[in-house]
Amino acid sequence: MRFFAIYKICVKTSVSRAIAYRADFFLSLFVTFAGNLGLPLVALLIYSAGAQFPGWSFPEVLLIQSLYTLSQALVMVCLGDMLWVTMFHVREGSFETVLLKPMNPLTYLVSTTFSTDAFGKLLCALALLCYALFQVQVASLTAVLAGLLLFIGGVAVQAGSKLILAAVSFKWVGNSRLPEIFDSVESFGQYPITIFPKAI
Repeated sequence: MRFFAIYKICVKTSVSRAIAYRADFFLSLFVTFAGNLGLPLVALLIYSAGAQFPGWSFPEVLLIQSLYTLSQALVMVCLGDMLWVTMFHVREGSFETVLLKPMNPLTYLVSTTFSTDAFGKLLCALALLCYALFQVQVASLTAVLAGLLLFIGGVAVQAGSKLILAAVSFKWVGNSRLPEIFDSVESFGQYPITIFPKAI
């Protein structure tokens, strides 16, 4: 309960700080929202040209892309700057200030790195998800539960990867290229599952 109380205060502080510069906040929100509307563009071009991913309708592709983007946005909002804050503290030798806080260091880092930068991405993902859900024929309740379980798993995997990358910075101080490599690999998550080899 203490963690949630602290987290709530940190979220309010972060949002207040972002709202203080209204023009910057709303412009960032709009640009991020508009930029993420381009995510399904490749799939739209493929389907409008008469081609398709075998066995996938366009709404199904859009549903997968929007679920993936939503999981990404949730992790970016909740753990957005944790990697960079941890790397900064380790590189500057100031992580002791985190360790001296009267709370768990991980709790402190998670609660103080809430980011409003991904709000646009979050809103765009929700909009695309709503559109896709109205277009897709749901097979059964089992399919919905399986999709929900996979979404939760996706959030867990992405959050775990952020934590692992942050933890690596204690051993490898100059690891700023790792997140870039991970982001490049992660971008494949925008496409349907059948394009991947079975091993993946």
